[in-house]
Amino acid sequence: GKWLAALYPSPSAGAAGTVLTLHDARTGRVAFRIDAPTYAVGIAMSPDGKRLAYLGTDDVVRFLDLEALK
Repeated sequence: GKWLAALYPSPSAGAAGTVLTLHDARTGRVAFRIDAPTYAVGIAMSPDGKRLAYLGTDDVVRFLDLEALK
């Protein structure tokens, strides 16, 4: 695929937040970074690589349109 997504605890938000990063799969460079509003517990990418979804501890699934990030 074109992207690699990663989640990790936000250093500034403590246990309350997560940082979601999107990396270029070929270079490893961070292409996009977002501070998720809640602690994210899972991520999934669409098969075509155009959308990303993540689930927060508030039981809300949020979607990102990766095509809009270009």
